[in-house]
Amino acid sequence: MKNFKHTIAPDPEVLAVILTCTEFTRLEDGRAKAKLDQRLEPPLAERTENVFRELGGQWDRHRSCMVLPEGIDPERVIEQLLDDGSVTVTATIALSV
Repeated sequence: MKNFKHTIAPDPEVLAVILTCTEFTRLEDGRAKAKLDQRLEPPLAERTENVFRELGGQWDRHRSCMVLPEGIDPERVIEQLLDDGSVTVTATIALSV
């Protein structure tokens, strides 16, 4: 088993989008979806989506939103972003040879 930590520190404009223009809801399977305001300019939307990808999120074309993996709690992410402007993600990966 190998533990990895990754800290994400979005720029101020992306941070503002995550805090004010993103709707978070919990899916039935425990994952969370993050739906961005459709009126965002494409470059800003792309930078924001990249932050969600760094959190392990994937674009879901059917739902038109980013889906975050189980274990990523949007409330905790927002709390950390408000505290110091960054989020640290930890993952454990089993390696086999």
